[in-house]
Amino acid sequence: MTPDLSRIIQSVLIEIISEKIVERLTATKRKALVLLDMSDYGIGDAVQQLNKLHSDSWSLDVAATREVLGAIPSTFPGRALAIPQADWTLVDAASPMTVISSLLSKNEMLIVPNMSLSLAAKVANGISDDAAARFMVSALESGKPIVAAKDGCCPACRAQDGRPFAANDAYRAMMISHLEKLDAFGVRLCRAAKLSGAVEASLPKLLAGSAQPKGIQKVSLISPQAPAIIKADSKRVFGWRDAKMVHGAIVNIAEGVVVTPLALEELKARDIRVVRH
Repeated sequence: MTPDLSRIIQSVLIEIISEKIVERLTATKRKALVLLDMSDYGIGDAVQQLNKLHSDSWSLDVAATREVLGAIPSTFPGRALAIPQADWTLVDAASPMTVISSLLSKNEMLIVPNMSLSLAAKVANGISDDAAARFMVSALESGKPIVAAKDGCCPACRAQDGRPFAANDAYRAMMISHLEKLDAFGVRLCRAAKLSGAVEASLPKLLAGSAQPKGIQKVSLISPQAPAIIKADSKRVFGWRDAKMVHGAIVNIAEGVVVTPLALEELKARDIRVVRH
């Protein structure tokens, strides 16, 4: 076996092992706390999406207020969560912070599948005078990622719900302002029907350990240079980790450099074109 071939095989083996490590890390991060609120907008889609996450090997803890529990089954018409109610944690305004902190610390993110307008308004203005708001505020203050369905507090969603919604422009602007604040806080907002996708999209940030607020970004005033060519004499194997580091629409790779299948999949998923030289 030639030295060059030996190095190529070694690099491919290292990449395969790295992939397995990433898979293991991903599995450990697939833990979320589900906070059920009182809104019934989009609740059918929300429960369906939560069950999808559960079937996709997500470990889901559920927290609900006694009022939410009392609203079942009317709030969940004809649908049931895969997590049995016996395993839910019941909370109320008198619940100690230790209970809330313990539930949040055991999970990697907070999911609010049916956020109400009242909850959005409270959290947007830093008010935490009930159990649901205390969960969201505590998650924000501890840097815990939050994914929330906006069906109950977005004017565009409400207008498409089929129920009467004739609020004036000022009221709609108020609703939008709450969502804008939550978005600025770093809450990932989505429709209930897209909940599982939004949760899965938060995994890369969890794996990277990024806690940087979304609104704070470094802006470069220097025009980007053309992508450098990855040459055969400097790198014989272009692997998945290399593909993850690529930014832009094109990666230039010289002839003689082996591009692994995992790297090609990563580039294709991000619409990055490989140009051979």
